[in-house]
Amino acid sequence: MKKIALLSLLLFFSIFILRSFIFGPNTKLTDGEFNSQKFESISQSKKVEGQISLQDKPSKKPLPPSHSKLKKRKKPNSLHQYKNEDNNKERDPLHSAQTDQSGKIFPRSVKVDDEYIVAYGDLIIGSADDLSDYQSGEKHLDIPPPVLWPKGDIPYELDSSLDDPIQKELIKRAVEHLNTVSGINFHPRKNSEESYVLFKRGDQHCYANVGFRVGVSYVSLSPGCGEKEIYHELFHVLGFFHEQNRPDRDDHIEVLWENIDEENWTQFERFSVESYPEALQDLNNLPFEFESIMLYDSYSFSNSSDYSMVKIDGTSFSHQLIRPSYTDLERLKLLYP
Repeated sequence: MKKIALLSLLLFFSIFILRSFIFGPNTKLTDGEFNSQKFESISQSKKVEGQISLQDKPSKKPLPPSHSKLKKRKKPNSLHQYKNEDNNKERDPLHSAQTDQSGKIFPRSVKVDDEYIVAYGDLIIGSADDLSDYQSGEKHLDIPPPVLWPKGDIPYELDSSLDDPIQKELIKRAVEHLNTVSGINFHPRKNSEESYVLFKRGDQHCYANVGFRVGVSYVSLSPGCGEKEIYHELFHVLGFFHEQNRPDRDDHIEVLWENIDEENWTQFERFSVESYPEALQDLNNLPFEFESIMLYDSYSFSNSSDYSMVKIDGTSFSHQLIRPSYTDLERLKLLYP
């Protein structure tokens, strides 16, 4: 019995000495603490090696915009100040539209769809029939500053190709609505009226000319173009550009270029002050409108599940209105009182 007791005592001291040697004299041998220390040690070693530990795994959400970390620039009172203020130097010229002194825009890229040459997503700037003339240099692709419809008088016609009765009814309701809230007068075209808006059926997308033009202004609507898209294209015809192309947009939104394919960067170019009708060049009458029918949402043209645009505070935006917002209609009254 004495030998057994002596052996047990020696075994106990051996275990105690071995534990102190491995874990230190004050370490309690609990699975929870041991695993925690081991994980912390592994995490630290990964950090030293420049790898990402589980704790450092990046979020799938886009990072907040860099502007949110910077001192906000003072907002100018007029768009004209953007060509004079020193802070204009901060704006990347690569992401500004090519324009001349008159404000005429020269798109960096276009596409041919249906029978039209299209720029900036849905702006009709030419006919596909004239493509060879543009390629040879006989004609030039450009977007002049929008011209307003004289006296707000806008004849329109529904082409025979537009065979969807629901779509035709939505067009009629939209033009009647805009007639009641502004000084414009959409009305069925008379044969003697040579300049008018022609609504046609398109194959895939929704397109429109911008502002008044001598002859025919087109609104091309595919079967998928609903009430929201009809209003959007009508506002183009009335002389409006997209909200994200405003000269002052960097004070309100951050474009996440890394989430947009380079071929689509032109969709987010800033337009110059001179590219807008004079009545739309005063920021006091032009608050940035996140509910505008003319603003794309945060996922537009994104090449992934991340955002293409966010607010300046890093939050996303997605307007739910299918009709023009209150601010949209107030701007319409500025052009057509």
